[in-house]
Amino acid sequence: MPFLEQPQRFDPYWKAEHRNVLKMADSHLTVSSRYYSGVFHRRNEVLIDHCSVVVCYYDGQPGGTHYTVKLAQRQGREIINLCETQKGRSLINHG
Repeated sequence: MPFLEQPQRFDPYWKAEHRNVLKMADSHLTVSSRYYSGVFHRRNEVLIDHCSVVVCYYDGQPGGTHYTVKLAQRQGREIINLCETQKGRSLINHG
């Protein structure tokens, strides 16, 4: 999780979904106790640092997914892009 207070911003349905995901998880990590500028980027960095494969839906647009996919590429992670599978085109150089 990016920060402990994040679920407080969710509507009731998503709060319940969030609790269910945490219950099913083997473990979870929280980047910060509170929100700060850049906490979502830091969360993405932690995700990439702790994974061997990235599964994403990346349509080539700039933003957080772009940042995370590029970071994963620089670190040599395998990337499975569900968007390119759906659209039948390659958006990521897996090299």
